[in-house]
Order: sequence, then structure tokens, then C-alpha cells
Amino acid sequence: MNLPRPGEEREVELSWTKKNLEDDEEQTPEEAAAEPLQKFSPEEIQQLSDHFKEVTKDNEVPGVITRPQFMEAIEFVTHSGPHMAERLFMIFDGSSDEQIDFDEFRMAMHVLCRGSPEERLAYVFQAYDKNGDGTITRNEMYFFLLMANRVGPKEDKKDREELKAQVDEAFSTMDLNLDGALSLDECTRCMKNNTWIASLFDKI
Repeated sequence: MNLPRPGEEREVELSWTKKNLEDDEEQTPEEAAAEPLQKFSPEEIQQLSDHFKEVTKDNEVPGVITRPQFMEAIEFVTHSGPHMAERLFMIFDGSSDEQIDFDEFRMAMHVLCRGSPEERLAYVFQAYDKNGDGTITRNEMYFFLLMANRVGPKEDKKDREELKAQVDEAFSTMDLNLDGALSLDECTRCMKNNTWIASLFDKI
């Protein structure tokens, strides 16, 4: 994948692969840890490494991507807008040092380009969950649907009442215990059998 650089022609070289929810067999912890590498070919791993080195070579701290660089890359690849990009930066910056090293970058690209629906849901769920309490409220869902609507295709634009209706429909379907908030388990269970629900979380 070509990371965006100001003033240069850009194109995404890694193809997206969205797997069926039932495809994966259970893995050992060791297999799960190696997953990000296994889903890339040797050529793609080398491509990721080469582009990472190219983008970071002139940084003040070589070998790490800055917050603006990461957000620009994520916005270009996903078209998700700055708010989602900001949330994804915070999620992938596992060391909370305001920069992305190669391992964190590799995991981000794994989720974006090779992640299963469940893996992608887990990260988008964290992005929706602004206060980090492990649940999504109506306001949190509405906020991110609003942000996604602003950067989406013109033909898909919705007004605020339509977005609120989407939130109401989502909660009527997914809030299985009727507590007014959505857990990751509730979202995962409903997404498996409902393509519309899956589309709500297909924002990266």
C-alpha cells in the first residue's frame, strides 16, 4: 500500500479482503499473535516495510509515524473523516506515545486490509465508544454516523432525522438486554445475521 505523501500521486495497492464471520477456526494464542503477518504475502510485508521506512526516514524521530501522517493515511485509505481517523490513531497507538511504530502500523494495516469482520468490528466499536466504558450509547452512535455522513458519497447523504431513525432502528435490533447501551457481544451477535447492522460498523 502506498502511504499518502503531500503532493504525490496516491493509490492503494493492497486489496481489501472481508472474510465471512464463520471462516476462522479457533487459534492458539501463538497463532493469534502471528496473525497480522500470516495474512500478508511476503511481498506485501516487504512493501509495508519499505513504505514505512520511506515515510519515516525524514521524521524527527526515524522509524515512527507521527499523528498527522497516520491520520492522513487513514483518511485516504478509509475515507472515514478526521474524527474516525483520530479515534483510530488513539486505538492503534498501543504505547500511548503519540506516534506509531512499525508493529502498531502493521496491526493497523492488518485490520484495515485483511481483518475479519469480527476484528474490524472490535476496532470500530472502540472508535464509537468515545468514553471507553465498553458500551456504545445512542449519542455515541449518532455522533459517528453523523461524521461518516459528512464525508460519505453525495448520493448516500442523510439528514439528521434519518440518522436518528437509523440509531433508533439499530438499538431496537441490537440492545438485547434493553439497558440502553450496546455491548461488543450484542453487536457481534446481531451483525452475523443482519447485513444492515454490519454496514453500520463498516466505517473503516
